[in-house]
Amino acid sequence: MEHKTELDIKLGRLRLMLKDENLDACYIKRQDNFGWLTCGGINYIGIADLGNCGLLVTHEQIYAIT
Repeated sequence: MEHKTELDIKLGRLRLMLKDENLDACYIKRQDNFGWLTCGGINYIGIADLGNCGLLVTHEQIYAIT
């Protein structure tokens, strides 16, 4: 599967969850969740669960927050 296609599917799943749960956004910072959404991306230095960069997913946009 192409990276863009995989990302689009995952963003669609997250945005459906936002709608179902009546949420405005979802903030993803744990390395395992970040890696899942970015199709293998790494957001950490060291051996912690939380990364140095998070992703804020809204109904229309996705933001990288450091």
